[in-house]
Amino acid sequence: MHRREFVHRSAWAVAAFGILRQLGACRPGAPAAGPTATASPFATLRDRYFLRTLALNPVVSTYLGGDGYSPTLADINGRLRDYRPAALEREAAFYHEIADGLSKVDRAGLSPAERIDAGVLEAQLAFLLHQLEDRRYHERSVDTYVAEPFRGVDWQLQQMQSFPGGQLGTEAEWRLVVARLQAVPAYVDSALANLREGKRRGNQPDRRMVQRDGIDGSAANTVYFRTTLRDTAARLLGDRPFAAATLTQVASAAAGAAEAYERFGRGRRIVRGSAIGITRDLRRIFPA
Repeated sequence: MHRREFVHRSAWAVAAFGILRQLGACRPGAPAAGPTATASPFATLRDRYFLRTLALNPVVSTYLGGDGYSPTLADINGRLRDYRPAALEREAAFYHEIADGLSKVDRAGLSPAERIDAGVLEAQLAFLLHQLEDRRYHERSVDTYVAEPFRGVDWQLQQMQSFPGGQLGTEAEWRLVVARLQAVPAYVDSALANLREGKRRGNQPDRRMVQRDGIDGSAANTVYFRTTLRDTAARLLGDRPFAAATLTQVASAAAGAAEAYERFGRGRRIVRGSAIGITRDLRRIFPA
């Protein structure tokens, strides 16, 4: 199902723009280069964009290690991207704001490195706004919706602190895994709503993507969240004092994520408050 491809595209969009600002040398709050050195207006704009982009794309931030870059991203590994229409409108508004600020920058006064950054930032903003507003890719990005939560958790596990005996993760790191898993059902609901809107607009994914990345991928996610992750967590947690309670939380949250992908791929009857309805799954949205 080529799960890595969509994140690589997103990650490279961020990574191309001063990856982690040269590994901390330009980290917010780091000592200035000299006694009188101050950030230029462009540098302030650039770094504001960089941090906010990581905050808007939590899985990309996990991939790049954003939680180690800025204190403002300390809890980012417990989140998923917000694909609700209002959130995407706010995201686009932020990109327009940065683009407007960039248009007012006198590039002749920038250093050579800053001029390169300005050109990359300009191109990246154009690409992101094209994806959001022109192509409305969120209305047909079946591949992203299936791969993103899986990769987010997978990369969290890979980056955890190591302990003797092959154990991984502090209690705090595992709490973020649980939080990200708990965010999956709402994420899937937003995904289905966006796909339905895309179908209404005639903005539909390729049928091969629906089958390979959507239906088949959802089945793979269901197995991963229901079984593989639980077994992996049991091994990585070991017999540490917090392990038993944490494993229970992981298993419960992962079961909720598995259920969400069963709904995404096949559909099932759900109850919300006093309202009972049928969630439209991919097969119903995009019949063969």
